[in-house]
Amino acid sequence: KAPTSTPSTLPSISPTMILETHNPSKAPTSTPSTLPSILPTKIPETNTPSKTPTSAPSALPSILPSISKKDMFIKKYKSVNKKHKDVTKVKPLFKVYIFDEKKSSLKDVDIVIAWNTTMANGKVKNGTSKPSTTKGKAGIATIKLPTQKKSTVMSVRPTSISRSGYQYNKKLNKKYDRCRLFTPKCPFVTLSFQD
Repeated sequence: KAPTSTPSTLPSISPTMILETHNPSKAPTSTPSTLPSILPTKIPETNTPSKTPTSAPSALPSILPSISKKDMFIKKYKSVNKKHKDVTKVKPLFKVYIFDEKKSSLKDVDIVIAWNTTMANGKVKNGTSKPSTTKGKAGIATIKLPTQKKSTVMSVRPTSISRSGYQYNKKLNKKYDRCRLFTPKCPFVTLSFQD
């Protein structure tokens, strides 16, 4: 009886206890299941990158427009025809007077004038003057225009009037014949060179 009872009890106890206490299927499944669920959720909530780009640009535009510029305008103009050695021609000058919103003359204003000519034969030419700057107590800019025949008709208009800290406001320009200079209703000034 002794040899037959020993082998029947040992194999039934040992294998079952080893499998229950050292089951390898529990270790790999528990570790990865908890780590991935924690890491992705905490990082986006605490260090979200969407807050930085949206807050910085929104603050800048609200500050920049608060810097206001003063108005400047054309108080008047004057056309002068200088003599040319050829008596059939002239050297035209176009003078522009720039004032500020307080109606005081303004220096250091840069002005560019566009011109258009129609000759007696119907030929049309156009161009742009070199920049000129207002000077003196009267705030005058003298623009030199190309030499013209006296029979030519020329129209002029400003394309650029600029100075740091100021903005050109054509709605304040002086009225001529109930029309403000260089506005949509009076876009240019016509110059005649006949004696």
